[in-house]
Amino acid sequence: RLKTHHFPALVPFSGPNVNPKDKPMALSDHGMKQQLDDALSTIEDVLGNLRRLQTTQNCDGKVDLEDPHNIAQVIQGAMFIVLAMWLIFANNSKVAVAQRAPLEQRHAVCATISTAVALFSGFFNILQLTAIDDFDLPGRENNFSLNLSRPVEWIATCPIMQLKLVVLAGARVPSYRRFMMPLLSVAVLLCGTASMFTGDALRFGWYGFGLCLASIMFYHNILQISENSEGEENAFQGASDFRKLSLLLIITWIPFPVWFSLSIEGFGVITDYLIIEMGWVVLNIVSKFTFIILMQRMKMV
Repeated sequence: RLKTHHFPALVPFSGPNVNPKDKPMALSDHGMKQQLDDALSTIEDVLGNLRRLQTTQNCDGKVDLEDPHNIAQVIQGAMFIVLAMWLIFANNSKVAVAQRAPLEQRHAVCATISTAVALFSGFFNILQLTAIDDFDLPGRENNFSLNLSRPVEWIATCPIMQLKLVVLAGARVPSYRRFMMPLLSVAVLLCGTASMFTGDALRFGWYGFGLCLASIMFYHNILQISENSEGEENAFQGASDFRKLSLLLIITWIPFPVWFSLSIEGFGVITDYLIIEMGWVVLNIVSKFTFIILMQRMKMV
């Protein structure tokens, strides 16, 4: 903040016959020196602020994870996410009970879980605006930097979407699917993440293993259609809402591994950063919005 200095006004001296009360107050040498020192100090403060501002603007935007303040903020954010997830599930009936409950109650539980999916997706996408989740991928051209919040968002939300399908299917689907389907989803996403952070031939190994797990997961999604309808429906025939929802999840999830393989995060066919990010945005919005909105319409009918 600039200091304000009030300098006494200098009035011309008219002569010896002027009343002494009207004579101007002369500036002493000591006062002049003090004011000059204050002015120079103010100028130095301003220049120092400008230098600090220029240094801040020229920084590389990286976040120092060794800074105690940044570590505290990360821990605090993670704890609030855990608290929100616990409150959502603690204030609803247990999943095991919900799977055996009437259809209306199962829809209510799934709608609440959908709220958690939307909130977590929004939070992790906003987190991508910061530099705290930026990691350079090994073996990529142009030092490609990954927003780790994206795969973390998928790991936090995609298993919940698989769980909702099991709950919505009811008691006709075996109870162990409440654990198996979310775990398969997590395993597929962890394989994709491992593929991003490894180079050379090992990258292909992780990707291939993830594809195998994804195939098993989608097979059981199709199997659940038959189980829910007691054998009357399958992937090619049927008109139930559960079948539509299951096929919608499969159709909107298949493009993810395809886009991953084409992007620089996978095998580097597409290297434009903007195209890669916009592709992920479109896939993420389409898959989650269509799934949640269709389930909500099923609940309202």
